[in-house]
Amino acid sequence: MNKYNLFFATLLFVLVSTTTYAQANPPADGTGDGVPVDGGLTALLVGGAIYGAKKLKERKK
Repeated sequence: MNKYNLFFATLLFVLVSTTTYAQANPPADGTGDGVPVDGGLTALLVGGAIYGAKKLKERKK
């Protein structure tokens, strides 16, 4: 990677990272919404299990 690409990648990282913000704090009375755990988490777990099984099968060959 030449110097210019490294410079622009670093500059882009700095500019993007300064525009990100964290989430606001939940209300003090505890009425805030919980974390929505639904089909997305299940899909990630199933996908990870399938990927792991595939890698184990490839390793045995």
